[in-house]
Amino acid sequence: MSTRLKKLLALSLSISVAATGLFNDIGAKNADAAVVAKQNKNSRYINFGGKGTLKIGSKAKGVAENNAYFFNNHISSVKVSKKNKYLKAQDGVLYSKNMKILYYYPAMKQNKKFTIPSTVTRVVRYAFANNNFLEQLNMGKNVKYVGTKAFSECSRLKNITWKCKAQTIPAGCFEKCHSLKNIKLGDNVKNIKTGAFKQCSSLNRIYIPRGVSEIEDYAFSGAGKEFFVAGNNIDYSSNKGVLFTKDMSGLVAYPGTKQGGYILPDTVDDICAGAFSNSVGLTEITFGKNIYAVDMGWFDKCANLKRINMPPELQSVDSYVEYSGLESLEKVTLSESNKYFSIYDDTLYSKDYKTLYVMPFGKSSLELAPQVESIVYLDMINDRYKNVLTKNSFSEINISSQNQYFVTVDGVLYDKDITKIMLLPGKMTSYKMPATVNDITGILNGFFGETEDNIANNSLSDISVEKENLLYVSKDGVLFSKDMNKLYVYPQEKKGNYTLPDETTLMDMFAFTEARGLTGLTISENCDRIYMDISGCATLKKITVKDGVDTFRIKAAETLNISSLKLGKDVSDICLQGNLNKAHNTVISSATKGKDAVEVLTGIQAAAGESDEEIEFLTFKDMSRYVEFMGYRFK
Repeated sequence: MSTRLKKLLALSLSISVAATGLFNDIGAKNADAAVVAKQNKNSRYINFGGKGTLKIGSKAKGVAENNAYFFNNHISSVKVSKKNKYLKAQDGVLYSKNMKILYYYPAMKQNKKFTIPSTVTRVVRYAFANNNFLEQLNMGKNVKYVGTKAFSECSRLKNITWKCKAQTIPAGCFEKCHSLKNIKLGDNVKNIKTGAFKQCSSLNRIYIPRGVSEIEDYAFSGAGKEFFVAGNNIDYSSNKGVLFTKDMSGLVAYPGTKQGGYILPDTVDDICAGAFSNSVGLTEITFGKNIYAVDMGWFDKCANLKRINMPPELQSVDSYVEYSGLESLEKVTLSESNKYFSIYDDTLYSKDYKTLYVMPFGKSSLELAPQVESIVYLDMINDRYKNVLTKNSFSEINISSQNQYFVTVDGVLYDKDITKIMLLPGKMTSYKMPATVNDITGILNGFFGETEDNIANNSLSDISVEKENLLYVSKDGVLFSKDMNKLYVYPQEKKGNYTLPDETTLMDMFAFTEARGLTGLTISENCDRIYMDISGCATLKKITVKDGVDTFRIKAAETLNISSLKLGKDVSDICLQGNLNKAHNTVISSATKGKDAVEVLTGIQAAAGESDEEIEFLTFKDMSRYVEFMGYRFK
């Protein structure tokens, strides 16, 4: 096994664990899990993946702190040799020998309740992550340290009692624990780090104890119905369920599920980053008189926000920031006496109407100001990798024929010469491209950010092109280059199975993004290299890659439902980034058994924020182990 393969399995994530060493006597023969890579004595870390019981021999000294989060393993229990001097398993949970460190609570361990033993002083990062059975957790009274994302994405976790010695709730500690309803924090808690309770959408009353002196940005993004702060806390206060600094000059966090509109107190002159993000219950916001600058990033993923009433003395708006999820916004208002901005058709412009800053994406139709020259939103989507909203509810877009910069044809916005698609109405089901178009940025699918909420979205089921167009053509409602060599866009609502034409050798990476009607996809033999983002392909069940394809790399932002992935005999480069199936029973088959070398791009490292690196697999068996290591079946 190559050195680079070992690096894949170690992830090289700068993990520092006391007495960390090697599982040097663990192989597939010693575990019911699909695979545990065997390492030589010089390796520092080992990771495990697969399904079943993980059996650890006598020589293993430690465990990397990332298995539960970065690997899709379905480990249900851990067993450790009694001869092991460094590790111990109790009730299927992995600890250090002296029971002071809790390393791993199996993702498939099915107990509903768990109390961390009183001997434990340290819970490593990701220790409980992705467990879907645990409902009640009691922190051991002597726990002093809890690692990043230790309990993240425990989907059924409902109740937590945090009566321990740990003073810091780390970043992402309970992130995406969607069922979490109650948490009791002790008075010794001092710090709540970024994203600690992010998207804990079932939390009701969030109590901030007297000792808390630091709450970082996004700590409660999308969490809770109301905040309540201990009266003797010297740094924070609450008012009408909203979390503020003690003097109410700064708004720290707005409850994610608090319903209705909100009027910001005039005492507030500062709003923390992420204060309103993921606030799905917020329908209207009215700013107070002491806010002079508005950052649209404050409202990231406020999916039901319909109206923004801008502050009367507004002086600046930052619309160049990353934000998404404002598809319900119908109206922006502002005092007519404002010196810097104006309103036209519920849309925020500069005072002279030349620059459009905030677009009401939830309106059924949009009329642009006759004087407009620049649209900030369009400047952003020209960079397809910016995390900016692309969903809209427009059935048509209109603008005066006298405008010198833009024109609309059949409700679609173009540049004045009709050479560039600027903005496509989100409710349009069929689109015919004019012969003059040579820039299709406005119709391309795109993925903007880290979650499915940021996927470009439209309602197209058919695309056609005027035959006089010199650059583009359509076939069966799909958009190609004129020579059919490259596939650009597969309509998101087009239904059924699809096979790439034989003459097609290239495709846009986002061509099939959010293809909600696609059920099966066959990649033709002439597509040598495939790079696909299949995020949002909710009905896609089967992918077949024909012989002739060398590189196959796919990415999904959310869990899909793919049951079968068939690889042709010439695939020598494979990347599986994301969860292909909720039940994790995707069958991956390959005809590459006779190949001498297989290279794999480490999608795991990319997901972890590390740079991509090619890993050489010297044998077919190594490739099959990689696939099983990711938790899938291989045959």
